[in-house]
Amino acid sequence: LTGQCGLKESEIAANLMGLAHNVLDPLKQAYPDLEVLSAFRKDDGSGNKGPHFIGTAADIRLKGATKAEMFEFAQKGKSLVPFDQMGLISTTYNSMDWLHISFNNDGKNRGEVYTMHNHKKIGDGLIQLI
Repeated sequence: LTGQCGLKESEIAANLMGLAHNVLDPLKQAYPDLEVLSAFRKDDGSGNKGPHFIGTAADIRLKGATKAEMFEFAQKGKSLVPFDQMGLISTTYNSMDWLHISFNNDGKNRGEVYTMHNHKKIGDGLIQLI
């Protein structure tokens, strides 16, 4: 872990701890099959300053879950934990769906929910994909 995107290493670590304590741990308690696919991402020089790069976001899924089960998980999950953004993500080239979820330690969490397919937003809120 190193500092990046204008944040010190300790600030990114604090962001990751907040994400784990407030979002990932409670979801893991409720859903033991929860997997973290991605969280902190090292700056790749692309100029991307998204939440993964500052330690405030994770991509998660339920191991072996169907699209319908991931949709249900997202519906229930949004009422279980505080979050800034929650995105239900699906692609045609990958058979698994996942949730992108972010959390801000400063308490400024918008509760924004959206659905994406093949890297394009298809709507606000959760949309069940077949």
